[in-house]
Amino acid sequence: MAFLNKFLGQFKAKKSGQPDNPLVALFKPYQNDSDSPPCLAKNGRDLILECPDKEEVFYAFVEDAIFSSLYATVYEQMLLSLASNPDLALQLIDNFGKHQEEREQLLWQQTHEHLQFIQSNGQCPGCSCCENHADVIDLIPAFNEFDMTFYQELYIGMQSIQFAMEQLLYEFIPDNPELINLIDSTNIFGLRKHFFELGARNCN
Repeated sequence: MAFLNKFLGQFKAKKSGQPDNPLVALFKPYQNDSDSPPCLAKNGRDLILECPDKEEVFYAFVEDAIFSSLYATVYEQMLLSLASNPDLALQLIDNFGKHQEEREQLLWQQTHEHLQFIQSNGQCPGCSCCENHADVIDLIPAFNEFDMTFYQELYIGMQSIQFAMEQLLYEFIPDNPELINLIDSTNIFGLRKHFFELGARNCN
C-alpha cells in the first residue's frame, strides 16, 4: 500500500509526539473504509443477524467469537516470530499462508471443545483443550443468561482484532518489511485493545 511508504518516512523523522502505538497508527488512513477491520466485523455480524432463529444466531456469535480469539492468538505468535526472524519474514508469511486450511481445522476443533466446556457449565471429561479452558471460563455466565448483547459485542471485538492482524500480516508487511521493526508484545497488545474497543463501540 503506497501510503505506508509515506507514513514510515514521517514516523522515522518524527522526534517527538510519536503516536503511543505505531501499529494502530498504520490503520488510521483506512479507519472509515468498507474493508477496515471493524467494518468487516460488522458486515459479518449483519449476515448472522439475518437468520430468523435467535438461538442459532446466539450460538454463531459464541462460536465465532471463540474462533476469532484463538486465531488472533495465532496471528500474534506469528507476528512475534517475524520480529524475532526479520530476515526470514517473507518466507515465514508464505509458509504460514500455505497451511491456512489445516490451521483453521485445528482451531475449529479447539473452538468446539471450548464451546462444549461452556455448555457444560465448566465441566469437561477431558479433551485436547483442557489446559486452556481457563481462557473461556469467564464466558459461562453470559452464556447461561443467553446474553446476546455480550456475545455480539465480543464477536465484533474479536473479529476486528483478527482482521486487523490479518491485514498487517498479509497486506502491510509484505510490501513494507520495515514494519517488522514496530512489532513487539506491547504494540501488539495495544493493537488488540484498540480494535476490540473500536469494534465494541461501533457494535450498533
